[in-house]
Amino acid sequence: MSKDNSFPLRALEMPSLSGKCNRIFDESISPYDRIRTMSDTEFEDLTAAWVLKVKNYANVCTVGGSKDAGRDIVAYYASPTDKIDIYQCKHCNKPLSPAIYCVEFGKLCCYTWKGTYRVPEKYYIVGSNGIGDSLRTLIEHPERINAYLTSNWDKYCRKKNKITSDGVKLDDDLKEYIQSFDFTIVDEVSPQTLIKEMESSKLYKYFFGGGLKTRPFVPKPANEMGENELAFPYVQQLFHVYSESIERPVKRKEDITDEQYVKHLQAQRHCYYSAQSLARFARDELIDNDFYRQIETEVQYAIQYPSYQKYPSRFDRVEKVLSVARDLNIINPILQPNSLDKCGICHELVNEGELMWYE
Repeated sequence: MSKDNSFPLRALEMPSLSGKCNRIFDESISPYDRIRTMSDTEFEDLTAAWVLKVKNYANVCTVGGSKDAGRDIVAYYASPTDKIDIYQCKHCNKPLSPAIYCVEFGKLCCYTWKGTYRVPEKYYIVGSNGIGDSLRTLIEHPERINAYLTSNWDKYCRKKNKITSDGVKLDDDLKEYIQSFDFTIVDEVSPQTLIKEMESSKLYKYFFGGGLKTRPFVPKPANEMGENELAFPYVQQLFHVYSESIERPVKRKEDITDEQYVKHLQAQRHCYYSAQSLARFARDELIDNDFYRQIETEVQYAIQYPSYQKYPSRFDRVEKVLSVARDLNIINPILQPNSLDKCGICHELVNEGELMWYE
């Protein structure tokens, strides 16, 4: 058989979840009702996200276009020439029956018979409403699928635009292929499985809502400063600022004897670790750092003008910039930075070379 390459595969890194951020805090309906009301595309995205999270494939692809040859998702064990699994999604308003699903079995047999793609190791049915009792009976007795498919071929599979635009006649060669096909590869991924196994993923809230976890409390840092912390640019630049104010070199925390600057350094360290905590929280809860970057950008632009002004001392300049950041009203749809976070972001900007406390 000649190989049909008319169904392009698209490598999948992560389904696009742009536009779903409003869903994060929505608790208006249950996860099961949410699956049932999803669009076909969103249900495929959910399945793809589940495959990427739970399974350990070398590559996961989706099939381009509506005519997918019965393959919504193709998962490769190692390489494009190695073993594959297929996931076929069906978003229906009722459990799948043999009558509804027969054409998909027909596609599986027809396209593997043609050589369009190899017979998968596993073929998973993913239904938004699960599978009904009759289809479950067939899957639990896979040897019955062969006879069911051949006896119902003309009813469900032969007509034009069912499998191909011209229709597929059940000739002797195809019938023999179907009769010997090993349907033990067929299995189900239920809605319950999708929901349960996605609960621990950061992706869950994008599909089902429920909100973010509670952000951990950030305690004050210990008095001691390790060598790694001493090497942070923002710390070294603050030491230079303090040196100017107290008129003697500050190379370590112990060199600061004025209580004002001891407390100031401790407060700035607390702010810095608070901002770091917010960044980690965003990383752990969200699929990208866009919302954190939005906060960082707003702080950076707010302090830009005051950071360029002249002040009686560099310490006064630091205090003015931090005051502007602290008072900044940031409206972010997902993350809510506190005053420590906003000041800490200033120190992050120093570490990144976007701001200087001492120059």
